[in-house]
Amino acid sequence: MRFMKSTYGNSGKANNIKMKPFSERTDFSYDFQDLDIKRIEFSAPQNQEI
Repeated sequence: MRFMKSTYGNSGKANNIKMKPFSERTDFSYDFQDLDIKRIEFSAPQNQEI
């Protein structure tokens, strides 16, 4: 039984991760099934003079 599902892009890196309860006895107060964790692109700021 899987509890994490990820989708991958052309580069082979994970684009997003979704989670499901591992057991029917999982405490409902853990709202991880509503999470949709997505990869974001980050670029470091260039040195700029102010």
